[in-house]
Amino acid sequence: MNLDFNAIQGLIEVSDRCDISELVIEYDGVKIEIRRDRKKDGHTFVLPAGAVYEPPAVQAVQSNEKVSPPVKETEEDYSQYYKVLSPLVGVFYRAPWPGAPPFAEPGDKVSAGQTLCIVEAMKLMNEITAEVSGTVVKVLRENEEVVQSGDILFLIDPA
Repeated sequence: MNLDFNAIQGLIEVSDRCDISELVIEYDGVKIEIRRDRKKDGHTFVLPAGAVYEPPAVQAVQSNEKVSPPVKETEEDYSQYYKVLSPLVGVFYRAPWPGAPPFAEPGDKVSAGQTLCIVEAMKLMNEITAEVSGTVVKVLRENEEVVQSGDILFLIDPA
């Protein structure tokens, strides 16, 4: 098991989105604590030096967060399409700001390099762009949904 930046980032995202002040996970002799002082709005991490850790699945309880059921993704369903994947853990946004029109809708023609969405991670807005030109076939995530690295966000028909 490995502790990596994405795993810690995912835990921070859960604590931020669920509006909790403390998250403690103990697993296999390693303890991770994420505390937020609501007055200072800061994070504190406690992890033993040299520890190697990959957190178990964390499930939010009593959250105001929009939780979408997992999208069933099968390679055979999408084999003819180009898959736009999330490169990191974060919050998926279809538009540049609340109330703005989405960057891309199903049926839209897109060009390589065109912005399709934003994934917010650690308060940084990361623009996700199309790597191929084509037509957006499907948007697989809901606005403000937490996505994982490798999740399919869009399907593009390059034909």
